[in-house]
Parts: sequence; C-alpha cells; structure tokens
Amino acid sequence: MRKSNIKLLIALVGVLFLASCTLRVQKTLSDEAVIQVVKADCSAWCLDNKDLIIEVSGYDERGHVMVGVWNGSNNQSEAGYHVDTVTGEITRKYILNGELESIENGVKASASQITDVTFSKMNDLSYSNGTSKLLSVTTDLKEIAKYRGSLITLFGDPTQATVNSENAFDYVIQAQRSDGSKWNITAYQGPSGFAIGGTGENELSHEIAYILKERLAATAPSDFEKRDIRYVDSGDTYSYGCRNGECYVE
Repeated sequence: MRKSNIKLLIALVGVLFLASCTLRVQKTLSDEAVIQVVKADCSAWCLDNKDLIIEVSGYDERGHVMVGVWNGSNNQSEAGYHVDTVTGEITRKYILNGELESIENGVKASASQITDVTFSKMNDLSYSNGTSKLLSVTTDLKEIAKYRGSLITLFGDPTQATVNSENAFDYVIQAQRSDGSKWNITAYQGPSGFAIGGTGENELSHEIAYILKERLAATAPSDFEKRDIRYVDSGDTYSYGCRNGECYVE
C-alpha cells in the first residue's frame, strides 16, 4: 500500500474516532429538564391547575421525548408535547382541551371583552354548510348530556337528532352583536364529543364560539332523556339525560 493511502486511511480513522467521541459526550436533557421545557410553554394554563399531571410517556420515531398532560381527576388527556432532548426544542404540540387552548391562544381573554352577543336558533341545517370545529368542549358523556340539556333550555329541540353517537344532535345558531354583525355557529355531538363550530376565517368566530360555550355552562339543563344512542364501531348503546338539574349516563 502506498504511503499516501496509508496516511489517508489514518486520517479517516481519526475523523471517525473524533465523531464517535463527540456523539458519546453530546449532552441530552433529563426527563425533569424536558418537563420544565413543557411547563415553560404551558405556563398560561398548566402551572396553577393542580389537577394536571405532566409526565414523560415515551419516544417518537425521531427519538424525541413525548410528554403527556393528563387531568388526574378524570384521567383524560389534555395535551401532548414532543421535545428534542439535544436542542430543547418543542417539535410537536397539541392541545385537546378547548378551554386550555382558548387560554393559550388568547381567545378567552378576548371573548371576555364582548358583552353584546345574542343567540337564536336557526331551523335550516343548510346554514351549517362551510362550518368546521372551532372549539372542542368535552368527550365525557355526562357532561355532553348537561350541554345538550342546556341547549334545550335556551333553544328547544335540536335542528337535527339521530341515534348515531357520532352525529347525535346538531344545533345551528345565529349569533348577533348590537352593531348588526352576525355569525352562523353550530353546537353538536360528533365523533370527538361535544363541540362548537363555525367559519374560522370570519373575524371573532372563535370568540363567539367560546361565548356560547360559557353561556351554556351557566345555563341549567332541561329535563330530557335520549335512549339507545349507538356507537357505530361496536354497536353498543347508551342512554343519557338530565332530571331536576342532575345529568346521567346509563
């Protein structure tokens, strides 16, 4: 072998050795440090909520740490993060709880400044065309029953109702402010539970959806019962309703 080739081989081995050393000494964040990254990001809604549990839950396909945010009182997932342990960067993030999302994106604060909205039911389902989910409210069936009962109190029977759990009821509601501006809003039980929809491109649509959610939460539910609502996948059925202000699932 020529001397030049030997020198080149030695140099290459040296480069590979240095690279391997660099990888071995490259520091990564501990689980606790990753959780602190998440807490810094969710500080607007997670630090003062004693029901929330923040913990490392695994690794994604890139080796980034996955962190789950859970509600300890009902064991529901509220949010999730993926964190690069080398850079400390949050590479993925999702918030499942509409209330927490409204706090983070400023919708709740903005909505609190709007006090002149009235709501009225629309009987034509076609007014919901072009709308999509703006606010996830809950997946808990007992809570869904309460919201449905509150909708009945404010607006009467749904615009549409079925025994399909993924399309159990729909309300089409028109919101109007004192200046005459209007929004078409939907309130419905769909595949992801109870949600409020609208046209997100319209200014203040998210705020109007949040105001409707708050109006419903503050309204006592009417007595009602809906039986044999069916899960599409399994065929299992359930019933829910409200009686004297108390809501139930059977």
